[in-house]
Amino acid sequence: SELATAHKEIDQLKTTLSKFIEAKSAIRVTNMIVAGSLGTNTLCSNRWDVDFVLMTPDLPYNGIKNYTIFSYSKALKNYLNFTSIVFLNFFVLSHTLFKYFSSYAVQFIFKGKIEVDLMTSYDWQQTGDNGFDSLYDELLRQRTSENLTWFCPAAAERQIMFIEEQPDQVKDLIKVVKYWRNAADWNEKRWRPSSYLLSLLLIRAYENACHIIEGSLPSNRTVLKCFVKLVLSTANSKPAPVRISWSRFYEPKDYNIEYSSSGNTECPPIIQDPANPANNVAERPVSWHPFRQ
Repeated sequence: SELATAHKEIDQLKTTLSKFIEAKSAIRVTNMIVAGSLGTNTLCSNRWDVDFVLMTPDLPYNGIKNYTIFSYSKALKNYLNFTSIVFLNFFVLSHTLFKYFSSYAVQFIFKGKIEVDLMTSYDWQQTGDNGFDSLYDELLRQRTSENLTWFCPAAAERQIMFIEEQPDQVKDLIKVVKYWRNAADWNEKRWRPSSYLLSLLLIRAYENACHIIEGSLPSNRTVLKCFVKLVLSTANSKPAPVRISWSRFYEPKDYNIEYSSSGNTECPPIIQDPANPANNVAERPVSWHPFRQ
């Protein structure tokens, strides 16, 4: 099938990227995590995307101020625009179209269809069995917006696990709301809700729907109604914003996130990443007013 072919091609691309980056940057790739829609099996027909998170012990663990991926991302950009299909024998990369790169990520189109984001992270598992505990402790010390962006990919493995653990009904409905997001007419697509945000909102909507009729699984219609109700409730930020968290990997009370509005600025809801306690998934990059509309 087309999906099986896509997974096979992504596996090949994963191997190719790992070899390319090790050759061009001299950093060790200990793992290349496949996230995004393909990684969580929540792919919808009107948009194919995958996130690669390159894990390495050769980056500084405590933030981007000391290092950026600019050097190898620039090399990758130059290569993706190179026309020869025999350069370094990286045949797979000849089918890509470069889109964007920054200090945090490289973005390109693969095979004319699959949107690829390549990010990097210090490999916290290299610190031993308590790697995520060490990460969470560090997050308490690093709370600037810039460094939070740097740390977000570090918990990708647990983000994937959290989505994969959900019932099939939830994952199917995640595809539905993502299809709606992709098809909707947004004035600026960069401010539309992320796939991960939609997934977390849908998961909480399902949990809410399960309490409506005890002992009976909710219908898809009921879950989607709860999803709409939840999204609309984010407009009521007083006396306190909507707050959502889970205790799958940590105790939320041990990692409190607080926001206060200033003037007419809307206080965002708090949707605490179940895999990364310092990350409010609802904060960026989303504009809640058009989302609710």
